[in-house]
Amino acid sequence: MRYAVLSDIHSNLEALDSVLKRTKELKAGRIVCLGDIVGYNADPNRCVELIKDLSITAVAGNHDEEAASANPPRNFNPYAEESILWTRKELGEENKGFLRTLPAAVVVDGLFLALHSPKDTGDKYISSGHAAATAFKMLREARTEPPLTFLGHTHVRRVFAEEEDAKVIDVDIETTGTVKIKKNRRYLINPGSVGQPRAGDSRASFLTYDTDSNTIEFHYADYDIEATVKKIRAAGLPEINAKRLPLGQ
Repeated sequence: MRYAVLSDIHSNLEALDSVLKRTKELKAGRIVCLGDIVGYNADPNRCVELIKDLSITAVAGNHDEEAASANPPRNFNPYAEESILWTRKELGEENKGFLRTLPAAVVVDGLFLALHSPKDTGDKYISSGHAAATAFKMLREARTEPPLTFLGHTHVRRVFAEEEDAKVIDVDIETTGTVKIKKNRRYLINPGSVGQPRAGDSRASFLTYDTDSNTIEFHYADYDIEATVKKIRAAGLPEINAKRLPLGQ
């Protein structure tokens, strides 16, 4: 079985369409979304509808929760907050209702845990060994099984592994783009972002998990960035949202 795992779409329809096309080419049997379907970009309704229409397994990200809420946005910088308020006005009530139904986490087919970011870490970015160690400790104390966890939020693809002695390893993924899952290790794996990458590469990022070979493979998908940028500007969203996409920042 091959799973496609993607995250942080952020209302980028062009990027999502391109990634979905690649998942078909890769013959993924199931697609899992790690949250933040909306925010920043200009196509929140269509992105939510694609997740619904394709029966993609999804969890809620912080942008999804805030976009579907009527309360003042929490813990956002001014650009993200402005984007959330715009998204609230743009989203249809049915799509807001769908976002409210999304769970914080889900175990997929008994094989892996899917979530956006561990809440007990204070919504922090899992982008360092120290942050990963905190997340691993929280998952252990919660007796979370299985030992493989996919998460998003940072917009940067990353793999952390925890050995039996609780030592955390920052696993190299740049050399081959693949990771062989080893027994007796726990993993935190981030596929990067579909709709707003921040690792210096502007392409949409996602991964596949092949259960037959027990291997993770990272993928990129090209998309029409300029079309997305034009939509952002036409919608009156913050200019930084448009400027950062071609830079992958």
